[in-house]
Amino acid sequence: MTEEIVKFEDLAPVISVEEVNAEIKGGDWLPRLQIIAPSSPLALEDKVKAGNFAIVRTKDDGDDVTNEVDCIILDARWKALDISDTEEIVNIFDKDSAEFKRIRDNSEIKDSGCMWGMEFLVYVESVKAYALYHCSSKTARRESKSIHRLIGHAATLKSELIVTKKYRWYGPKISACSTPFDTPAPEEMRAQVVKFREEANKKPEETIEEDSRER
Repeated sequence: MTEEIVKFEDLAPVISVEEVNAEIKGGDWLPRLQIIAPSSPLALEDKVKAGNFAIVRTKDDGDDVTNEVDCIILDARWKALDISDTEEIVNIFDKDSAEFKRIRDNSEIKDSGCMWGMEFLVYVESVKAYALYHCSSKTARRESKSIHRLIGHAATLKSELIVTKKYRWYGPKISACSTPFDTPAPEEMRAQVVKFREEANKKPEETIEEDSRER
């Protein structure tokens, strides 16, 4: 993180972090929850510690939420993502479509910009905000089976360092949450699930995004 230049101890902020999160916690667009790789701009610019989770809005705008996140797993959908053209990023939610299968096949090609897996709608307790967690890597897809079993439950996502003879990388590990925390009203959570499902039913051309997704 960058060093704070000035802080007025006797003046409370006009708009608090809590208020920002409360006002921008849902709607038609949600940030993503993501483990930050050492090569990510967020890590390179010391905005987020490598290996930690972050609430990410764009590739260079995100908030560090540490390497352990308490959340509610609300829902899941299939998602294929093609970011090979950063001017026209495409999301496909129909697992049986030809376009989904194309992206899935191309994801095996190094640096293709294609990825796929289950995407989860989560409520992140520490920032009181909803986010999307896409299990788009091979490691995350394996763990997504366990995440899926916890839909409707409070859970703890941990970032774990995985070490082999040749490589080191971070991957998710899920467990039931043992720490009680306040949850949003059931009506609010249901409304977010409905929006999440409605987006998956849009036509492919309606789900094009503008910013690159660092994975």
